[in-house]
Amino acid sequence: MEYLVGGALLLLVASFVYPPLGRALREFGQNLEAGRSKPRTPLEPPEPNSIPVPPQATDVPAAPAAAGRPVFGKRKLVDEPTRSADPPSGQIFNKELFEGEVGDFLRQHGYAPDDPRNQAVNVQPLSVLLAEDLAGQRRATEAVNAAASYRIEAWHLLPLELWHGQFGEWLRQHLDLSPCRPWNTIFLPADEVGAKALGLPIVPEAAKVTDEMRAMLEIIRETYAGQSPQEGEAVRIMLEGVRSKTPQLFPPDIGDFSDRVRKARSDVRALAFVTAATGGAIKGDEIIKSQATFLGKPEEQLVS
Repeated sequence: MEYLVGGALLLLVASFVYPPLGRALREFGQNLEAGRSKPRTPLEPPEPNSIPVPPQATDVPAAPAAAGRPVFGKRKLVDEPTRSADPPSGQIFNKELFEGEVGDFLRQHGYAPDDPRNQAVNVQPLSVLLAEDLAGQRRATEAVNAAASYRIEAWHLLPLELWHGQFGEWLRQHLDLSPCRPWNTIFLPADEVGAKALGLPIVPEAAKVTDEMRAMLEIIRETYAGQSPQEGEAVRIMLEGVRSKTPQLFPPDIGDFSDRVRKARSDVRALAFVTAATGGAIKGDEIIKSQATFLGKPEEQLVS
C-alpha cells in the first residue's frame, strides 16, 4: 500500500509539472468511468498468440542442429548481466522540484532528491546492478594484487547471499547499499606472507546468512516502511551503541536523503559491523584495521 500511495503522489506532482501528463491522466479517468457505466459482457478468450511473451534475459535459442543430430531444450547464458549501452542517468525528479510548496509536499510524504528511488540508474534490474558492483570490486582487487608481493581477497561483512533473496531489491535499489562497496567489504591477506606483512588474519571463509541477520534486517525494513516492529526499540538502542563505540566507521551521509532512507542506511551499516564482529570469523579491531589500511579516508566507504 505504501508504494501505491507513493506512486500516486509522484504522478500527481508529475501532472502538475508537466500538464500534458495531467490531461492524459484525466482522459484515462473519464474513459474508465464511461466503461463502468456500460453493461458488462462476458470476457472472450484472447486470440492465439495475441498476448506477447517477453523474452527471458537468461535464455537464448539453441544453436541449429547438425544434420541428423537433434537439439533438446535451450542453451543457458553463463555471462553476468551487463548494463545497456545507454543506461538511464540523473534524477527522475530534479532538485528544483523539491523547492517551494511542491518540495514541501514531497518531503512531508517521505521523498528527497537524493533518495535512491529518485536516481534513474536504480531502475535497472537488480541482477544488472549487482553484477556491475561485483565487477568493480574485482577490478579494484586485481589492481591492488598487481602491485603487491602477496595476494589479498575481499571479505563481506553481510553475505552477498542476502542481496539475492527477499532483501536484495530494498537494500540495493531503495537504499543504494551495494554489498561490494567498502562499507560492507574489507580486504584481507590470502596467505601467511601477507598476514605477516599487514598484521591481519588470513581471509576466512565467506560468512553465512543466519536467522538473526534476517530478523534484524526485517525489523530495520519495517521501521523504514513506517511500522513499529516488535523489538524495534531494542534494535535501535543496540545499533546506536555500535555507532557510538566505533564512530570512525560510520561517517554521516552528506546527501539530501529523506529521514527514513538516512536512518535505514545507517542501521544496515551498523548491523553489518556488529554481525561480522560477533560472528567469530573476524574481530572488530581487525575490521577497523583493514578499513584504515586499504580505505584511507573513512568517508569514502559511502561513495566508493
